[in-house]
Amino acid sequence: SVLKSESHRSLSPNKKLSTLKEKSPVRQSRPLGRAVSKSPSRKSLTRAISPNFTTREPRAPRRSSSVSLPRNTPKFSRRAQTVAPPQPRLSSPSRCSSPKKPNNRRHSTSVVSVIYSPLQFNAQSSLVGLWSNTSDRREDPTKKIIDELLSLFMETYEVDPGDSLLKSVQEFLENQEEENSKIFDWLLTTQLSLQYEILLGYFYLNGIGTPIANRKAFVLFLNAAKKQYAIAQDLLGYCYLNGKGTVKDEILAFEWYQKAAANGCVTAFQSLGECYHNSIGTVKNKSKALQYFKLASDGGNLCGKNMLAFCYEMGLGISSDHKKAFNLYKQAADAGYKLAKQNVARCYQKGIGVEIDLEAATYWIEKGN
Repeated sequence: SVLKSESHRSLSPNKKLSTLKEKSPVRQSRPLGRAVSKSPSRKSLTRAISPNFTTREPRAPRRSSSVSLPRNTPKFSRRAQTVAPPQPRLSSPSRCSSPKKPNNRRHSTSVVSVIYSPLQFNAQSSLVGLWSNTSDRREDPTKKIIDELLSLFMETYEVDPGDSLLKSVQEFLENQEEENSKIFDWLLTTQLSLQYEILLGYFYLNGIGTPIANRKAFVLFLNAAKKQYAIAQDLLGYCYLNGKGTVKDEILAFEWYQKAAANGCVTAFQSLGECYHNSIGTVKNKSKALQYFKLASDGGNLCGKNMLAFCYEMGLGISSDHKKAFNLYKQAADAGYKLAKQNVARCYQKGIGVEIDLEAATYWIEKGN
């Protein structure tokens, strides 16, 4: 009661300390240095005067004899009892091993195996393969026919781009159930690559499934030739040389043949040999003509092989060799080249590089017609 009636400000610091010693039931272990100060704050005075205030007993420095738990003991919940016991640690997995699976039972083992299986992982990461497999199963029958025709066209063009190529394409289309007009319409509406554009231009050039349209063929060849497609460049040179869809220009024809040869077109080697042999768009040069005919012959071009045989027969750019000329004629004739068959018949008739054999000559004449 005495403490309540007294004013806070009337008590001196020494008197406050003596009052605390008398009224506090707890034994003081050390003097209250903070409470006794030269300029005590209002808050410290209030705590010192309050009857309910007791000082905290300092912790004992000695350890207890009883065993106690560590301070940061993890708190276990009821849910922790359902967690599977920890597995022993294995060695660190390699880079190619499968990813870690969670130990929590919420993730079922079967579900985890499905998610991380290689098939599912590849399917989720690469939808392109999934769609490609689906498209392969649903492939358009018309596209399948056109792909086979395109493969035949590319192979035959490097061997014999003349009448033999046209005959092969026509025979292939006759054996198909699809009509030529339907195949042409597919090429007209679906141009997936430059090869399809070239094939469409070839249809325009020869009137396959459509009336002949040389200008449209020329535009398609020009578009593909500007993108450095070798066969299109050779066909463009053919259009300039013969005035197909454009004005005849031998110089431009020669230039496009050169570009096609630089890009690896075997038929362009034969075309350049013809230009040097007949002075088309350039000066006549027998040695260069022989050089390009050799390149075409080594690449499997039958027209180039036939012209190389002619150079050996006539001694153009090289010394004459009738026996070698006959062998080259025979190779091209056996491969089906029409002009070479006629030349073989002539060799048997006149005994050029071979003995005269009129029966053999008659046989090759019939095959060459």
